[in-house]
Amino acid sequence: MGSRKMLSALYATLYLTCVTSTWSSDSISTPPCLYRGQQYPVGSFQPSVCEHCQCSVSGQVTCAPQFCPPPECVDDVKDPSQCCPVCPNGKTCQITNSRTIIKFGERYFDGGMECRCPSHGSLEAECIYV
Repeated sequence: MGSRKMLSALYATLYLTCVTSTWSSDSISTPPCLYRGQQYPVGSFQPSVCEHCQCSVSGQVTCAPQFCPPPECVDDVKDPSQCCPVCPNGKTCQITNSRTIIKFGERYFDGGMECRCPSHGSLEAECIYV
């Protein structure tokens, strides 16, 4: 083989080796994202029950808090495993200036008054004298 052909073959081998190693998935490393002292891989992650984040290939983090609608009850509780308050007794309302809680769909009788939860979603009971 002539020296010119050998040199061409050597350049071709070096070129292919260089291109292969440059684009090999083993040698490409994406920087992890650093967020509040923790490293996260590229993609979606959830650092807390109320926060959703995205780690970009450039190492940038974008986060958004989870939106919680107002609870549909007056006796909501905070469950540590969930972001938003939960209503353990379902939809409820409360009689004004009272500790009495009524479940949606039920009626409460107190002396000469009948109270119930309104259908329009208010957390304040509607009471009428009967």
